[in-house]
Amino acid sequence: MNFNPNILIVEDNQGDIRLIQEILNDVDISYNLYFASYGEVALQMLKREGLYVDIPRPDLILLDMNLPKKDGKEVIDDIKQHDRLNNIRLNDIPIID
Repeated sequence: MNFNPNILIVEDNQGDIRLIQEILNDVDISYNLYFASYGEVALQMLKREGLYVDIPRPDLILLDMNLPKKDGKEVIDDIKQHDRLNNIRLNDIPIID
């Protein structure tokens, strides 16, 4: 059985996006990448609203904590408070600036 994880990258810096893609290219699995430059867009994708009604749920979210407008902490707070999203497991991981 093939499993291609869906990865949502929430990042506004194109250089960081390229770096993440280079790292993922070294992984020996197939995956599907989705991108959001803003926290608001990431939440629309997670809630499957508007243009994102058909997007699959991500298996992994890489979230920049220093986003413009709605930062990463606000995105996490919104996830915790939303009925359909609060089941997303939020792991404590080191924050890399």
